[in-house]
Amino acid sequence: MDALTLSRLGVKHTKSAVAESLRINTGYDMTSPVTFYGIVNERCNVKCRQCEYWRLKEYKDEI
Repeated sequence: MDALTLSRLGVKHTKSAVAESLRINTGYDMTSPVTFYGIVNERCNVKCRQCEYWRLKEYKDEI
């Protein structure tokens, strides 16, 4: 990473830490997420009636 990206990330984390401290000490909430993690896959264990995806031969249950 370059210095500009690292400095922007540092500013975001500093703002987040200050907002969290303010929320804990005063109850005033101005926090916001810094990062988001998600996993996308093609598997589903719901088996809805209208969906044909789970009826495919190569379908594998995730759970």
